[in-house]
Amino acid sequence: DPVPSPVSGKVLFVGKNGGFGKQVKVKTAQGNEVWFSHLDSFNVKKGDTVLKNQIVGKGGKSGKVIPLGGGDGSHLDLTVKMANGKFMNPKTIASKLA
Repeated sequence: DPVPSPVSGKVLFVGKNGGFGKQVKVKTAQGNEVWFSHLDSFNVKKGDTVLKNQIVGKGGKSGKVIPLGGGDGSHLDLTVKMANGKFMNPKTIASKLA
């Protein structure tokens, strides 16, 4: 499935990142970083400007994944590292996306 960015910003990283698999990191104007992990492919490159809802890649199962419930392990990890260096709580991320 295509993975749209919920934010606008600049692409800091595109590549493999250990257990995160294929990953894209986007930095917002506020200094937060949004990480998209376990992708199958990329639609952006480092240095690109991304607009909100722009497709950054395709969902997948790269990196360390554990297939459960008969699935193949495909999923997306969406992580937000705030400008202060702390990570946003998943429930807070979900409420901002709703």
